[in-house]
Amino acid sequence: MNDTIINKIAVACGLFSLTLVFLGSWLYGARVATSFIRGIESFLVLGFLAWCVGKVIQVRFLNQTPPPQEDEPPKGEHINQSA
Repeated sequence: MNDTIINKIAVACGLFSLTLVFLGSWLYGARVATSFIRGIESFLVLGFLAWCVGKVIQVRFLNQTPPPQEDEPPKGEHINQSA
């Protein structure tokens, strides 16, 4: 999952919430301008939330690297050393 996929998911969630809040507010009697402002607010909040969740998933779960291991000398290297 790269940055463009995360951005597309965030925009899709934001547009869905904008549409849902705008139409819901308008159908329940709010004016068009007020409904649109509420929709923009929901776009910003839920889009940002989806973007943050995507970034957390990308950093925590998808970029896991194994713990570093100590470099062991090749076998037989210490035999030639005198005490």
